[in-house]
Amino acid sequence: REEIPEALTVTDLRRPVEAIEGLRIVLRRVVEAEGEGLRLKEYLVSAEGEEELRVTEKQFLLPRLSKAPLAVALSDHVIGKDPVRLFIVERRVER
Repeated sequence: REEIPEALTVTDLRRPVEAIEGLRIVLRRVVEAEGEGLRLKEYLVSAEGEEELRVTEKQFLLPRLSKAPLAVALSDHVIGKDPVRLFIVERRVER
């Protein structure tokens, strides 16, 4: 619903990520909960071809998308030309 509390830090990125053949994946934004050690990555996922693809959350458990995932959720399990939202909650990895 795009209602993000002010206590969270939002970084808009819109960065393409090559991870799964046949899918266009764009890291839309990262939302961080300072002091909680958690981060939410929101991706937009769409099909590169004309065919719709059926996917599961498990297919997105890839190091290119998250190195420390805690939870993965898709807004829809059928991906076509219109983007589907992919959410990955992860432990915040300190650098």
